[in-house]
Amino acid sequence: MKIKSVSIGGFTNLKKTRIEVDRITALVSPNNYGKSNFLQGIDFALYFLSAGEKSRRKMTSWQKGIPLNPISANDPFFFEIEFHDPSLEEYQYVRYGFSFTWLRDDASGQRIVDEWLEMRVSESVKYTRYLKRDEGLYRKSKTTNAFRNITLGDFQLAIDTLSSIDDIAFTAVLKQIKHLSFKTCSSLDMDRHYQSVPFEVGEPTPSLLNTSDIPRLLNVLKETDQDRYELFKEAITTLFPEITNVEVVKAKFDPHPEHIKMFSMKDGAMVASDDPEIPPFTWKNEIHKIFVTNRHMNQPMDITMLSAGTKRLFWIMTILFSSNSDTHMIGIEELETSIHPRLLKQTLEILNEYLGDITLLITSHSPYLVQYLKLERIYIGVPDETGVASFDNITESRAKALINASHTLGLSVGEYLFDLMSGDAKSSYILKKYLKG
Repeated sequence: MKIKSVSIGGFTNLKKTRIEVDRITALVSPNNYGKSNFLQGIDFALYFLSAGEKSRRKMTSWQKGIPLNPISANDPFFFEIEFHDPSLEEYQYVRYGFSFTWLRDDASGQRIVDEWLEMRVSESVKYTRYLKRDEGLYRKSKTTNAFRNITLGDFQLAIDTLSSIDDIAFTAVLKQIKHLSFKTCSSLDMDRHYQSVPFEVGEPTPSLLNTSDIPRLLNVLKETDQDRYELFKEAITTLFPEITNVEVVKAKFDPHPEHIKMFSMKDGAMVASDDPEIPPFTWKNEIHKIFVTNRHMNQPMDITMLSAGTKRLFWIMTILFSSNSDTHMIGIEELETSIHPRLLKQTLEILNEYLGDITLLITSHSPYLVQYLKLERIYIGVPDETGVASFDNITESRAKALINASHTLGLSVGEYLFDLMSGDAKSSYILKKYLKG
């Protein structure tokens, strides 16, 4: 599967914005504009897809997501994704989305108001609609034009119900939608991803889906795909020539009875393991650690001793080389942070080489990133005096004019774009002439 586009709207300060993605795509803008909100909006939408109805109800009142800007305060949350998967045959191009209203002060809202599913066999034909939630209708296959009735609750998505209908011809499509995966690297402090916590809170997470335990994930890669593990090590030693080897080790873990007792007590008394006030946790059978050999050191070092930038790149490379069909998109906030410009270029080259069908969405407030990516893959934060955020990319026919203008001023394209984004009304007017609008 390959993601083609993602749209988010009605979330924090974002108005409806569609981003066409292809391998590496970047959202660039000054600080505190809304780049991170776009990544968080994708994460929120995919969690909403997989959540139960009770959780969805709570999510429609999540204060951090509700638009507070007077201009967008009444906007419903909007999510849409397009992807291509040849294995789906006549339904291989898919466009799916949903929308819900947020909780209002008068207690109105809080319900899913629209949902749609469109598919086609190739890009040379128009999309055909298979779901009309607003009319309570769905179509079972491409072989019929007839629509059937479907009744849905306020927090029930049609894809929950359609999956259980026997004669639906596109159950594989519904499964793909339900299992869309987006992994994000948004924190500068990566230490928690490398700590050897001896238990998991909640249900056990399959190793290849658990990005919070990088040593464990890297060990799975080592044991299941030695070739890609060696490629991972090659990537690390290319980025950091002083590192000569990376090794992940594991140790059996058998929790001491006193530890079990300590985590099974409340107010000094033993409680049942299913007590609702005790979060469910599972003891791990193994603990994993990553050690790095540096040619300047006399012994291997625990990865937690390395710099924040190095640990971020280890996270990114581990996710990249460990990912297969379970990962469709990776989001990285401010890739350039804690990374030297030369290292940034090398990192992008390695990512581009090994991405496969994974889409990488990067946010940045640095002009340096712009010079390493194609202009058509860069989405610019459109200046807006009202505080509402949206992104647009450069019109192909205006790209050369943009490059010439920046060179005339003695600036790089990235520097020129950021000058325009951060400038006055005249700068904003000039910038918008370069954008698709």
